[in-house]
Amino acid sequence: MGRIRTGRAAKRARGRDLAAVITGAAAARRRWQPGMRLGMRERCLGLAVAAVLGARADVADAAPFVLVTLEGRRTGSGAPFASTVGVDATESVDYRVRFIMAPIGTTNVNPAGTANDAINSYNPSTPASTSNGLNNIRVSVFESLAQQIQIDCIAPTLAGSFAAPPGASTGTVTPRGNGNDDVIGVWPVATAGNFLGIASANTPATTDLFSGTFTVSSMGSGASSLAQVGILGVSGTFFGMKYNNTVTYSGTSTQQAGVDPPVGFTPLKLLPHGTWMGGSGKWTDAINWSDGAAPSGGAGVHVRIDNGNPTPSTLSLNQNATVGDVRLDADDTLIVGPARTLELSGPATSVLRGWLTVSGRVDIGSGRMVLAASTAGGVGTWTGSAYTGVTGLIKSGRNGGGWGGSGIVTSQSSATSGDFTSIGIASAAQAKGITASQTSTWDGQAVTGSDTLIMYTYGGDANLDGTINVLDYGQIDLNVPRGRSGWFNGDFNYDGKIDVLDYGIIDFNIGIQGPAFSTAERASDTRAAGAVPEPGVTALAISLAAIHLPRCRRRRS
Repeated sequence: MGRIRTGRAAKRARGRDLAAVITGAAAARRRWQPGMRLGMRERCLGLAVAAVLGARADVADAAPFVLVTLEGRRTGSGAPFASTVGVDATESVDYRVRFIMAPIGTTNVNPAGTANDAINSYNPSTPASTSNGLNNIRVSVFESLAQQIQIDCIAPTLAGSFAAPPGASTGTVTPRGNGNDDVIGVWPVATAGNFLGIASANTPATTDLFSGTFTVSSMGSGASSLAQVGILGVSGTFFGMKYNNTVTYSGTSTQQAGVDPPVGFTPLKLLPHGTWMGGSGKWTDAINWSDGAAPSGGAGVHVRIDNGNPTPSTLSLNQNATVGDVRLDADDTLIVGPARTLELSGPATSVLRGWLTVSGRVDIGSGRMVLAASTAGGVGTWTGSAYTGVTGLIKSGRNGGGWGGSGIVTSQSSATSGDFTSIGIASAAQAKGITASQTSTWDGQAVTGSDTLIMYTYGGDANLDGTINVLDYGQIDLNVPRGRSGWFNGDFNYDGKIDVLDYGIIDFNIGIQGPAFSTAERASDTRAAGAVPEPGVTALAISLAAIHLPRCRRRRS
């Protein structure tokens, strides 16, 4: 069994950050951005903070005093509310808007005065909810018209404590200018002095504001889109905040154009249906997934494990599954258990930034993977008897030929029946000619030189460019007299050394290879059909390589 670390060892400590309070609030790490006002089209697009109002540079990394979140789930799915949801055209999505006050000790800049720049105490009287917290809040849900996946909102229902106060509105749905549409304006007016969100002394609690449903009116190109939540500026007070046992802030429309209230917002990300978002637990547990079912079914299924949640999670594959690709967040763990196979059928490249533990099989088929830098050795090295790291998993899966072992494998017939194709591995620094800290692009993915690249390709393609040419011969000829190992150096059969067998692979395949395996396309066995060498021909190629090897050595002596 191999355990590979493909990211940072732990998520950055959040201290008193609000993210530690809200479980499952993806993107709770987001901070309000300088120079934004609600409704400014260009500045809203793609930002994870919805309606932030011109933050001061000296507190750009401070935690918000109030966090307002928008979450959703497909109507009838039974899935838990999440910050990301997969949708189809005309489909309905249930949503909810909630808020939570920051914990004691949180600091920020309150425009009302420096005396209130820190939350020292909520010091509530009895009952707690009447003394400190949030009051008289007006909130909107909106979406930029430039987003690809467009929604139509239905007037919501006020929830929780906001259902009772007199003067509360059921909300309105109105088109809005400035590049936004489908705004739900909700302005519950709480009873005077009734501040909400503090369940007991100095203990903030997540409080529902309102909930409702929207329908997907257009999918556009299907690109990731954001439905956002923010404070809607109106004349007069639109929310009041109380802590340190005083009314410390009353937000009005004047603050939108000038000084900011310390409020943060988390949007709802919309993705095409078929993208599963999951967290901790068993793969088969439907509750772990945004679509309300365990993901499997082929190339159209895209799996996103943890998907931005700041809390580390562990997901265990407890059944065989075939999906298109997998993305694993940093500091999250995917376990492929014994006798289980995770088949990646593409066409997208899988990107793993967390831990991967494999005692079963990860079948990359004709695809590719990017793994982040690893504390377990990254690409791996030869110890004298075995490979470590990711190369160790590939060697284990190859199992001497045939790819019948446990580890990282390919089920493509031109690999399982010989050495015409295989799985190649290199660091991004090796494949792209960059340093460990530099960045580049590989298969459309942003990579750092320390990342590990895995690719189904021709046996002998040392540098993972999808073809065998003089560059690959340069690698094997350079490294054979130096006693090096590793695929990038010419060990194409993963036996820990470069010898006549490796020359046999590259010498034979260069003459029968087909079109290049592009990192922009998905390869298949049809490329190699009719080109798989017969056993007798392979023996001949090895004999020729035996002649070629000493010649190479003499040339470099």
